[in-house]
Amino acid sequence: MEEAIWVAEFLLPETFCYGRTNKEYSHYIYRVAGAKTKKWQVQELGTIIEIRSTGSQSVIPPSRHPDGGMYFLQDSPDEFISLTKLDLERYCDEIAVAAIFLHYYPSAGSRHDFVHACTGALCHQRWPAEKIKRVMGAVLTVIQEEDDELDDRMNAVVNTIEKHDAGDRTKGFTTLQDWMSMPVISALRRWTQSGMHEGKMVTRPVLDDGPRAEPRATEFDEQLLEVPGLVGEISQWARKAQYLDQPIFSLASGIMCTALASCNHYVVQHWETPLQPYLMVTAGTGGGKNSVLGSVSEFTRRTGLDEVCFRGFQSYYAMLDILAEEGMACWLWDEAARYMANVRNTSGQDFTVLTHVISLYGAANQFVPGVPGRRQSIPSLDHPFIALLATAQPDALMEAITGAARETGFVNRFILMDTGDYFPQRNMRRTRVFPSSLKKHARALMAHEPVGDFTEIVFEDTDTYQRFDEFEESARRKSRNDETWARANQNALILAGIAAVGVDANRPVITADLARWAIRLVSWSNDCWASKLRYVARGQGYAEKNSLRIEAVISEPQKYIRQKMTAPQRVCIKNNMMPDAVLKRNTRNIEPRVREQIINDLLDSDVIGCTEAHDNTCYFRKSYD
Repeated sequence: MEEAIWVAEFLLPETFCYGRTNKEYSHYIYRVAGAKTKKWQVQELGTIIEIRSTGSQSVIPPSRHPDGGMYFLQDSPDEFISLTKLDLERYCDEIAVAAIFLHYYPSAGSRHDFVHACTGALCHQRWPAEKIKRVMGAVLTVIQEEDDELDDRMNAVVNTIEKHDAGDRTKGFTTLQDWMSMPVISALRRWTQSGMHEGKMVTRPVLDDGPRAEPRATEFDEQLLEVPGLVGEISQWARKAQYLDQPIFSLASGIMCTALASCNHYVVQHWETPLQPYLMVTAGTGGGKNSVLGSVSEFTRRTGLDEVCFRGFQSYYAMLDILAEEGMACWLWDEAARYMANVRNTSGQDFTVLTHVISLYGAANQFVPGVPGRRQSIPSLDHPFIALLATAQPDALMEAITGAARETGFVNRFILMDTGDYFPQRNMRRTRVFPSSLKKHARALMAHEPVGDFTEIVFEDTDTYQRFDEFEESARRKSRNDETWARANQNALILAGIAAVGVDANRPVITADLARWAIRLVSWSNDCWASKLRYVARGQGYAEKNSLRIEAVISEPQKYIRQKMTAPQRVCIKNNMMPDAVLKRNTRNIEPRVREQIINDLLDSDVIGCTEAHDNTCYFRKSYD
């Protein structure tokens, strides 16, 4: 591939080299113990680069190539440089990646976004900054004849690395779908995995930017965003429509909307599992939670499902009456933690009814008897299909879980979609267009007539079935010490079934790829739950935790120097003072009233001081040496 030749001279160590007419510097010779012939190939591009070793042949100078060109020596060292097999393969990974970036480099427009996405993809794969700069530098050096804004592009590379290192969300492989096909992106993922092991670093160290109000969410693998069929289509639409770019939330929209469009017409074979998801979406203030609710609301309106989709009810009984009448409901449960916190009295009516609602999880293929009452009775329900999409702030959710939520089995029913403490970027390409193809696909799923009560979703083969069987056994063992795993396999079956009907409404099949995706997503969710519950179990009060968080941010302002801020604010931080605006941004999960009270307490106790500097109110840690 020509692009590989063009970038190789900037990425490979100098060694004996030769080429031929029209393909100079095409062959590099190294001494490598244990090297094996290996090709880096993509079907639509062909062979990008290859290692030829024992058993392979290469034509050498002064021979002639079959097309007539003569091979000749290049101006290069006369000796063969020695490399390890691992180092040579890593160099080839870099060349293959750079060649693909170069091949798909936009001829005009969107170049800045393309560079940002390429750099972000390498950041997500944990490549060291210098390695990213070297590869992207090779690409930009080759392309500079066509792109006269090289400095701007290189600045985009540096800025993207800095944003990623600061914990900000950056674009990556998912955004690259705007320019490349999925097979190409899959190849890029494989070839960039070597970056994870650079310098024997198997996992990227957590960046220390001060204590957090919540433990950082377990790292989310962006490959989980790549779902075929209707789930993927809705996710892409929701991501384009949302004001803030939270791809995890877009995936939640795709899962919930596809489940609603299935209209309780399906169960997963053998386990008889209905496609009835309970999703919990958590993020801090301004983290984009409401965009998920908005996406699902818009989808139901566009597809005629709005009559069974509700933001809330005047009473839980009213919701159950709707469910008894319609047989189907979607509860968009905003501020779920606040409601849970209000249901403290386990002997009260609200607790009884809420327990009943949550217990309807997985009961969409059953008859559920009612609950008689002196004043109001809970009606019996036949095949009650209720899907829950709840949102909450992390702190409030953890407080609620310490109370009534454990009594209701809240945790292990809900799939947690948690973004941690990250603050999302604005979606600069936002569009409100609802694709007609999406409406057509969704209505085709809604129009499916089940065979009997339900159409069975089958497994591709026995190995795929066995995968869930083994996951259930593993989850059962884990649940002895961690309640979050009690319904892990059931949630995985729900997700895999939803994705399967989104691919083929009439003959849904859970493939090996869908099985892996569902199990990985549920495992990630459970890890997030476990992380949060362990934090609660340590017994640290939330007032104390918030106070320590604010004190830590004020004490070490230099840790935030790389964040976006005004020039005067940056001067303050360089002088070890924390501007009030920067403090608020980095403690945004703490309620303003609580934050103000904590700051006043710290001032009263002489732990911190306050001053005016460069037109900013600033705080600083007092020293008593």
